Amino acid sequence: MLFQAFFRSAMIIYFLTPGDDAVEIIGGKDVRPHSKPYMASIQLHQCHECGGILIKPGWVLTAAHCNLKSREHDIMLLQLQTEAKLNKFVDVLPLPECDCDVRNGTICTVVGWGKTNVNSNKLSDNLKEVNVTTINRAKCNSKNYYNNNPVITRNMLCAGDSKGGKDACQGDSGGPLICEDELQGIVSFGIKCGLRYKPGIYTRVTQYIEWIQKITA
Repeated sequence: MLFQAFFRSAMIIYFLTPGDDAVEIIGGKDVRPHSKPYMASIQLHQCHECGGILIKPGWVLTAAHCNLKSREHDIMLLQLQTEAKLNKFVDVLPLPECDCDVRNGTICTVVGWGKTNVNSNKLSDNLKEVNVTTINRAKCNSKNYYNNNPVITRNMLCAGDSKGGKDACQGDSGGPLICEDELQGIVSFGIKCGLRYKPGIYTRVTQYIEWIQKITA
C-alpha cells in the first residue's frame, strides 16, 4: 500500500540540529555536525518513533510501517502543516535523477537515531551513520539469507556487511540509505540487527519517483 498522511496533532516532526536531544545504528559512528540537514525525527507523544527525510520544504518521506502495517510498499509521505524554513541546518535531500537500480557491491550509508546495541532498548541521543554494502536480490533471497521468506522484490534493496555487525536497527525505520550521494533507500525491515546473513532491507526509492512527484506536485 502506498500511503500519504497529513501532519497530525499527535505526531510531531523535528528537524534536529546537533546538540538537540533525540530519542542508532549498529556498528556506526556519530554524524559530523550539520552534515545531514535533511534528517527528521518523527515523534509521537514526545518519543522518537522513526526517522524521516525532508525531500521538499513541505514533505517528509518515511516508511509506511511507522504508521501502519506494511511490507511490499513500505513508503509514506507526510505533509507538513507549515513548510520547513531551509537554512544551513535544515535542507532537503533531492530524489535521485536516475531510475536505475543500485549496482551490487555499492557502498552506501544508512543514518538514524535507532538502537546501537541489540541487547538494549535505549535509542541513541546522537545521530549515527554506518556504511553497508548492497547485495543482489538473488543472493539475498537465497537459502543462506532470507530464503524467500519474505521475498526480496524489485521494490526493495538489500544491504549489510559481509561479517555482520553493521546495520540499521529499531528506531532507524524511515531513515535514508544514501548510495553515491543519492537517496536510494528507506530503512524498512530486517531480522534482529547486524546479523551476517540477515542484512537490512530497504524500500527502493527509484521505484516510487512518479508517485512521489505526483503527490508532492
